[in-house]
Amino acid sequence: MARRNNSSGANTVKLQGLEEIQRKLHKISKFCSATDKTAQAIHKRHALNLSRKLKRRIKPAEKDIKVYSKGKLRAVVPKGTYKRSIGYWKKKNANVNHLYFIGPRTGRKVPEKRDAWFQLIVEQDKQFIKGNNRHANLITSFLQANIPELERKLIAEYKKHLKKLAK
Repeated sequence: MARRNNSSGANTVKLQGLEEIQRKLHKISKFCSATDKTAQAIHKRHALNLSRKLKRRIKPAEKDIKVYSKGKLRAVVPKGTYKRSIGYWKKKNANVNHLYFIGPRTGRKVPEKRDAWFQLIVEQDKQFIKGNNRHANLITSFLQANIPELERKLIAEYKKHLKKLAK
């Protein structure tokens, strides 16, 4: 960078190498775009695998479950609904576009046959059913056991793909 006085006496600035800086910034932006797409694909693949692994641990009920409230039938939950509700999804309008959630879905975003509105009752074992609940604390313990392995796999895959992109 060099300073010169012009005819009016004011200082002006002339940048040397501006084109080179712009070229480097453009290269960095292309690299970030490529790594972002790669990270999204890696996270999506691992979220899919983890949700499938979780689904395999859930065993459907032998018959439909009837839910009563104050002696009246409130709802009938078809067998297999909890297992069908397990999946992975990405939050809309998230700041990070490679963040995926894994677990049972609830609410208006899923069809009635896959809506696990009862998930906290099952997970926290708060129902009044004779016998033990084989799915109590299943998701929490599953995630605690599998997250360290998932992180190791993600780091290894990042290293593999970043070496390719850095060239």
